[in-house]
Order: sequence, then structure tokens, then C-alpha cells
Amino acid sequence: MLDKEAEFLVMDLSLQSEQKISTTLWHPSPADIDRLEKLLPEHMRQLKTPSDYQPLQEYYRQYAGAVREGKKLVFVNFFHSSAANSWVEWLDKDADLQKRLAEKGIKEDAWLYLLLGVDDGGAYYFTIRFDVETGRFEHPIFNGNA
Repeated sequence: MLDKEAEFLVMDLSLQSEQKISTTLWHPSPADIDRLEKLLPEHMRQLKTPSDYQPLQEYYRQYAGAVREGKKLVFVNFFHSSAANSWVEWLDKDADLQKRLAEKGIKEDAWLYLLLGVDDGGAYYFTIRFDVETGRFEHPIFNGNA
């Protein structure tokens, strides 16, 4: 994700949880993401999820890292694969995004670099934070009803 977009994800989750957070960004390593993904299924099984929550493997993810009170956190934005086609079509038409990506020499899928956020949409869209040090998840936030 572009730094600007990562900061949006971090700030959005910080405001929703009513905690102030440093916007010092860092890039989670592949090992950090692998650990998060290994622990995530068990965590989700333990949660009371909304009735429209789908199997975890059906969600795309966007990751951003930030430091809060000296702790490294990974912020994860989830969106269901059923929304992927419409997002990709919309992002492909975003000339400003395409220009920013081209300036950085990026030729991959745009959704990897632009925070995808929606109002409502139910459990097809949700966010969560992961504490790298403790291996714990915080503040799962599911969107409102679709």
C-alpha cells in the first residue's frame, strides 16, 4: 500500500477505536504477515461474527504497519472477493491513482496500493489490528448492514 493510503487505514482504525496512535509507519515483513495469517483463523473462530461473515479465505487483505507507544501493529483491511471485480474496474479508471503508481514504477494491481473503504457493506468489509509482539488481535470492526 502507498504510504498515504496506509496512513488512512491506520488513522481510520485509530479513530474508530478512540485511541490516539502514532502515525509513524513501518512496512510489516513477510514474516510478520505470515505470523498474523497463521493466527488469524483461530482468532476469527473465537469471535461472534455477523451472520453475513464469509469464510476467511474468500477475503482480500490490505496491510499497513504503525507504531503505537513503542509497539508495532499491523492494520488489516478485509474485503470480500465478490467485490473485487467492481473495485478493480473502478480503480483502473482512477487516473490520479494510475499516475501516482506510474511515477513509482508500479505496474501491479491498483487495489494493492489504494485503501478500499466502504460505508455499510456488512461483514463483507472489516478491519482488525494485530500486535506483532504479543501476537494478539485487537478491535475487529465489521461494517454496518448491507
